[in-house]
Amino acid sequence: MRRFVSRGRVLLSGLLLLAMFGGTALMPTQHAAAANSQWCPQQAAPYCSANAFLDFWRAVDQATGGYALDIIGFPISPTLRTSNGMIVQFYERAIFEWHPENPVQYQVELTRLGALAIDDDNSLGLKEEKAAPPQPCENANTCYIFNATQHTLRGQFLQYWTDNGGLPVFGMAMTEQFQLRYTDGKVYTVQYFERNRFEAHPENSNPRYQVLLGRLGAEVLADNIDTVKTWTIVPTPNYGD
Repeated sequence: MRRFVSRGRVLLSGLLLLAMFGGTALMPTQHAAAANSQWCPQQAAPYCSANAFLDFWRAVDQATGGYALDIIGFPISPTLRTSNGMIVQFYERAIFEWHPENPVQYQVELTRLGALAIDDDNSLGLKEEKAAPPQPCENANTCYIFNATQHTLRGQFLQYWTDNGGLPVFGMAMTEQFQLRYTDGKVYTVQYFERNRFEAHPENSNPRYQVLLGRLGAEVLADNIDTVKTWTIVPTPNYGD
C-alpha cells in the first residue's frame, strides 16, 4: 500500500524562502472559514470542500489569481479519519491533512505526494533521479538550488512554482528536470517536488497551461481505494476545533 501520511512540515524558513521568490504566503483568511462554510461544485458531486480545508483552497485560489482548480483540483472524497487518527480529504492533485496541534497558519497541510511517489517507485527510475547531482546554476536570477535536497529550480518550472503557491503548495525540488516516459508511451519533461510533479507541455499554445501538475491525489486514492473505504467519514474541521 502506498503510504501518504505527511512526514514533514512547512517551516518558517520555508516561508522566508517563499518571500525571497516574491510569492504569497498562504495564511488562513478566517472569514472564509466560518462555521459550516462549504463549496459543493456539481463536477465533484457528492463531495464538498468545507471549513478549514475550503479556506486553504480559497487561499491558493486568491494567491494564484483564480487557478486553484489547476493546482489542487476538485474534492474527490469526503473528509475521512484514517486508521491512525489523522483527518484527511482527497483532491485531484493533493491530499489535505488536518494538524490541530500546529499554529493556525499550519493546521492545514498537504501530503508529500511527490516525495512518497519517489520512495515507492521501483520502475520509473525516480530514486535514481532523486540521487542525481544538481545541474549548475549559472544565473541566480533564473535558477535556485535548495540546500536541503541539493536540487535546482529553474526556467518555466521556477516561474510556475513562484506564481502558484511556492513552498507551502509544492515543497522543495526532489529531482532535477528529466525525461519521463508515461504509460501511454509519450515522453515528457518533468520534475518532482515534495508535494507534486510538474510536467512541461510546450504543445499548449496558452502559456498558462505549458506547465501542468500530475493528478497525484487521484492516483493515490485509486491505488488505495479498498483501504480508504474502511475509514470513517467525519465533519471537516475548522480553526479552533
